[in-house]
Amino acid sequence: MAVKIVTLCGSRKYAAVFETVELALSKQGVIVLKLAFSDEVLTPIELQNLRQTHLKKIDLADEVVVINVAGYIGERTRQEIGYAQRQHKRIRYYAVTENEH
Repeated sequence: MAVKIVTLCGSRKYAAVFETVELALSKQGVIVLKLAFSDEVLTPIELQNLRQTHLKKIDLADEVVVINVAGYIGERTRQEIGYAQRQHKRIRYYAVTENEH
């Protein structure tokens, strides 16, 4: 059986939800790629590098899982979804309410 690779997409403000989903998928034997989180202020070049790297993670993935907390999907995440669609990636949504995270 081939190992599946999943890239997580969603708002950086829900880092705890990313951790929950990463652990759950990893327990199932899935390789999980996700956003790089940082508390430091990033330069425009660093931010652009992180965004480009994340798109490459989408390229590597068999599917994309979009973290959707209380219906919030931001503009950057929408762009990533569009990119994944153009790359013909399967897209799933992991939805939680505000109280669940």
